[in-house]
Amino acid sequence: MKLQHLLPVLLIVAVLSCEKEENKSPAYVGTWVRTEADTLSLVPLVLLENKMVMTLQVGSWEMISKIKVTGYIPDWEDFMGFKGTLTVSGEDATITFAEIGVRNLNMQTMTFIDDEITWYNANDNPNEYGLYLDEYGPGTTTQEVKFIVSGNTLTIKADDNGNGTYEEDEIMVLTRE
Repeated sequence: MKLQHLLPVLLIVAVLSCEKEENKSPAYVGTWVRTEADTLSLVPLVLLENKMVMTLQVGSWEMISKIKVTGYIPDWEDFMGFKGTLTVSGEDATITFAEIGVRNLNMQTMTFIDDEITWYNANDNPNEYGLYLDEYGPGTTTQEVKFIVSGNTLTIKADDNGNGTYEEDEIMVLTRE
């Protein structure tokens, strides 16, 4: 093949490879899962199972937890979640809690009204949003965290107590689904 014919082919290959690199998603983008089981401290024979599914995209995130109590309340399971925006620079990330979701509970019968998660935000439902943010979230609408991706593992670190270190309960390890 002559050089004059080879040059356009090389140019096309170079442009396509650059295009491919530009379209590549950051390593943290995807669906991540964490499953844990623990006994309740007040009732040691009761097993609490929690399966968390976190979906990270460029600019946004969503997390849904399925919480199940076995051995004490038959077939009892609950769902809750968070949605928000996400800004990432290297390993540093700022997550914003825009919505908090819970299932509605009938307080008289202690049964869930339906299987749907009701989402609350600061604009439409400021009282519920604030209550759930304090109870189940970090208590603030934004949180600085570290995202460390290694293969199919995402480690999220949050210095919740502000002491400059990460204790065991401030580190969460998830696996790519």
